[in-house]
Amino acid sequence: MTKTFFDPDQELLDYLRENSIVQRSGLSEIDLKRLAHGIHNDVLAGNIKTVIDQAEHIITIDPALTEREILTVAVKDIAQFLGADAASIRIYDAVKHQMVSYGSYRFEESIREHAVPYEDSIAGEAIHTGKSLTIPNILKEPRYRNKEITNQLGLSSMMAVPFTIHRFSPAERDIQGTIQIYYKEVDREFRNVDIRVAEMLARRVTFVIANRRILALEKLNDAKERIVETIFQKLGKREGIRMKDVFTLIIPELADVIWIQSCAFFSVSPDREQVTLEAGYPEKGGYHSVGRVFSVNDEPYFSAIMHQSSILGEYEDEKIYPSYILIDNPRRSRLLTEDLRRFTMTRTSTPSFMSL
Repeated sequence: MTKTFFDPDQELLDYLRENSIVQRSGLSEIDLKRLAHGIHNDVLAGNIKTVIDQAEHIITIDPALTEREILTVAVKDIAQFLGADAASIRIYDAVKHQMVSYGSYRFEESIREHAVPYEDSIAGEAIHTGKSLTIPNILKEPRYRNKEITNQLGLSSMMAVPFTIHRFSPAERDIQGTIQIYYKEVDREFRNVDIRVAEMLARRVTFVIANRRILALEKLNDAKERIVETIFQKLGKREGIRMKDVFTLIIPELADVIWIQSCAFFSVSPDREQVTLEAGYPEKGGYHSVGRVFSVNDEPYFSAIMHQSSILGEYEDEKIYPSYILIDNPRRSRLLTEDLRRFTMTRTSTPSFMSL
């Protein structure tokens, strides 16, 4: 039967009555009641306030940060609150069926495995079961793959806490991930209260992400209204609208919404053998030579976007669809020349590349 009323004094009193250590003390019923009330009033209430304050602190994380930055800040706060020595985040990639590294606290991302299998991994099992997992001794855990890093950092035990960021539209997927919290203590005994607090704090993080997405949708709607208003003004003045004008109008409005750092607009020659750089974003301080003509064969992604019917599909480093090409690993993609690969890796903070 579901409880409708929580009486912590009675809960504590029942526990004290059944505890063998307390029984040996010979306390009277009156003293037991006083002890239960004192624990509740002086200890439990203070602990609850501390947890509530920490939850409210997480909710106040700046939603203007990127989702990765929000998760990184939050996992640091959670680890420090729980007295942990390090923490990391892995997000489930449903396409590649992997758990991808997505930020950490006291880990160098360069030495972490970028991705681990969903199957037979601690992070994957936590998501699959929907329950937190505790690993008292990492060295004895066969599912933990890269023990060299934890050994190097002196980390010996951990718990993995699953979380879900729910989708905002039917076209999206829920984002599932785990927060992995590490301790140096060997054969650590994880307390139920620590696990429950970690789960509650992880859920608060998803509220920050949801708030961020709501604000992003508001910004997008505002941008749409400005774009539509400008286009109708031009039409009302009987002005023609070229694709270059649309690019110049739309991209600056969308830059902050979808984090565009650099963007270029090309026109294609009638024989589809050449492309001309018509406009670039940002206009000032950018890397674009407007008016420059390129052969389609100069860049593999030009050729791919022109002749993609023969190579459509999802590959390890890029995805080629009828309407666009997404290169999510510029470091290794076969569709970028060495020069463009070097540019995307050194001139942008979140390297990825899309061609429409």
